[in-house]
Amino acid sequence: MSSLTERQSNFVDMFIELGDATKAYEAVGYSPDRSNANKLVQKLSTEINQRLQSRMSLKTSTALSILEELMTNKDNAARDRLNAVNSWLDRTNVARASTSKVDVTQTEYQPRSNPDRRYIRNGSQHIIIGNGVMFPCKVPPTESEAKLPFAYSDPETAKWLQENGYPDDTYDPDEENTVYIEH
Repeated sequence: MSSLTERQSNFVDMFIELGDATKAYEAVGYSPDRSNANKLVQKLSTEINQRLQSRMSLKTSTALSILEELMTNKDNAARDRLNAVNSWLDRTNVARASTSKVDVTQTEYQPRSNPDRRYIRNGSQHIIIGNGVMFPCKVPPTESEAKLPFAYSDPETAKWLQENGYPDDTYDPDEENTVYIEH
């Protein structure tokens, strides 16, 4: 139970409602004083934060419903739908695949400077295609995924392979470009 006076409790509610310490201070009957209003906010900051969290948790289902509506409504602009998806993924702690800018107007063939490689991220296999788009491998990896060599220069991948080993891939440190070898 809170040990706030009725006036302090009302101040917390008004501060949350108005977002202005001085206005909230005056609204609950204190004499106008910006300095004292800010000091009271500092003194009651724990209670203010608890009440804000409580209010926000009550609105979570509404916010998620709005995001879902934004994502699924075909009448919304694609940009808005994508932003809603990204927001949803951020709130559920789901990692998004990285993106890279691609020039689709270029007609001349240029070999990729970075061949496709398998990487380990958080104990799971991923493939980086070209210059940086990372995709998770299927579990177990498909035949084509399994034929890609690991990126031994990547510290996280190298550490995981040292700790766990991987019999389907052979690494020759003398080779500039490691080649997958089937056993």
